[in-house]
Amino acid sequence: MVRKLTDEQRAMFAQFMREHPRCWSCGWCQGKAKVAPDYAGPVKLENHHIVGGSGRKHARWNLARLCSICHRVHHGDRIRLSSGELLPSINRGQVLFLKRAHDSTWFDVTKLDSIAIGVMPSIEPPNKFYRGWSDGV
Repeated sequence: MVRKLTDEQRAMFAQFMREHPRCWSCGWCQGKAKVAPDYAGPVKLENHHIVGGSGRKHARWNLARLCSICHRVHHGDRIRLSSGELLPSINRGQVLFLKRAHDSTWFDVTKLDSIAIGVMPSIEPPNKFYRGWSDGV
């Protein structure tokens, strides 16, 4: 089933994308080179639903901004760098940390918990690897 966005939701997504022109995990932005040989698609910025699945909400408090590579890693893809090193995983607790750091006005763990299946994880900082990765890897 395809859900259509309301005009209000489209406006919210547009504002969110304008306010967040970089990947929250690695700092990548449009126009910068980013190389990961195991990732064949073009790198772009994507909106990630922190709590996804059939009950997901298209609400600002449920959105994170990730580049397509970090987004795929978060969803379990194993992506390798040119050096052969695998990118470290990005879990939901780390995405919560990024939401709080980059979009604190809209950080509402109570609302996220209300739509989550199971218990929301503890908030934890992402792997140090991601800081500055987009600057020349």
